[in-house]
Amino acid sequence: MSFLIIAHTPKRAVNKPIAKDDLAGSKKIMNFIDSCFAMGKSTHDRDIVYIKQIKVREGEFVYHEDNVLLCRREKVNNFLCFVECGYATESDLLDIKNKQRDKTEMKNLVYALYNQGYSFRKIAKEIGFISDKTVGKWIQQYMQTGNNNIGC
Repeated sequence: MSFLIIAHTPKRAVNKPIAKDDLAGSKKIMNFIDSCFAMGKSTHDRDIVYIKQIKVREGEFVYHEDNVLLCRREKVNNFLCFVECGYATESDLLDIKNKQRDKTEMKNLVYALYNQGYSFRKIAKEIGFISDKTVGKWIQQYMQTGNNNIGC
């Protein structure tokens, strides 16, 4: 006998990959489930959703983080549908790699501006996305490690 159970997840960061722990009460629920799928949203296009396998007890684990099923939300004859439109990696849909790279580049820019004599406030204003307190924290981390590359 098969059951389809639809559950809601608690609020979670949208740029994090979907995991078993995202299902509310997941520890107890996951013990009774043979297969579990989850749907996530792309950070690039609000009409794109992806389907990922979270748990597979029997069968093939096909739709993992390196091969999620892409679907586009479309209205067909006044009904909202999901139309399959390919496959992708979950990290590409959530832009995880780019966020980490951008943060490293931003930290390196902070250090370069600091070496040019800019104040924390002036650096924060120049970059525009961070506060002067964050600038101070990054500079302090750099001074403690003594590295040439601030990194993450």
